Amino acid sequence: MKKFLKVTLIVIACLAVIGFVGKYFLVDKALIPTDASFTVDMDEIRRLATSQDGGLPAEIRALVVAEGAFPSWMVAAGGGGGEIPIAFVAYQIVYADKTVVIDTAAGRAAFEVMPFKLKSFSDANYEVLQESLKKASLILITHEHFDHIGGIAASPYLAEILPHVLLTTEQFQSFFMKEAGFPAGSLDDYAPLSYDGYYSPAPGVVLIKAPGHAPGQQMIYVVTKGGVEYLFVGDIVWSLENLKREVNRPLLVSLMLREDLDSARGEIRWIIDNLYANPQNTITYVISHDGGQLNEYFKTGVIMEGFK
Repeated sequence: MKKFLKVTLIVIACLAVIGFVGKYFLVDKALIPTDASFTVDMDEIRRLATSQDGGLPAEIRALVVAEGAFPSWMVAAGGGGGEIPIAFVAYQIVYADKTVVIDTAAGRAAFEVMPFKLKSFSDANYEVLQESLKKASLILITHEHFDHIGGIAASPYLAEILPHVLLTTEQFQSFFMKEAGFPAGSLDDYAPLSYDGYYSPAPGVVLIKAPGHAPGQQMIYVVTKGGVEYLFVGDIVWSLENLKREVNRPLLVSLMLREDLDSARGEIRWIIDNLYANPQNTITYVISHDGGQLNEYFKTGVIMEGFK
């Protein structure tokens, strides 16, 4: 009996150690390297942004389609208990004579099956988004996850808006496109965009390749005619918490998302060094899902609330 108890205690102790070590590496540890393996030539980006004929945009607007919350530990490694609010947002670049949309959230049905707490979904805003997609001269996405492209895939106006959708080759060929919800055959004749490094699809707008979180992840730079600069970083991070604590999503979440960890962490380091922690930075960087950051931008008027 004593031998049995001893063996049992040893097994329990081993399991506890394995559990502790597993939690440390899978949930608590996702530090960002001290040196960035990713860089952006901002001089070239600014040159490209003003290289096209046509006027620069006047303003940036945002439309919150849905709001929810993720457990803190899922958003930033070592986050512990509690929740972090998450917003699902579409953005509109407004010119004098046209609009460009960045990201399109998804429909109510897609959000209701997500494994997170959905706090609100605005049917009215989703309808505004769909009408805006019909009027947009160009529709871009930061990456091909369904909560960014689902508003296109499930659009009742898909055939009408698809000619204005600019998907990259990496986005179009990504395994995540199967989860986006496009009707069978709807993309059979679609010709994606291939570019190396940077590409300007419209005056004042530059696409910047940044694969890592997803194969087709790209940052989108925008400069207005007033000289205000924006950088939409997509889901490279989900929250300012990642930048404050210099951590990625926990390894467990990154593995589930099939992230390219070396690339993703290098991009986070670049954002920290050049945007978040740089006192000389003048670029408004936009984290797709950080509702708190967006509300601050609404208050200051850097980004306007609601679509035109």
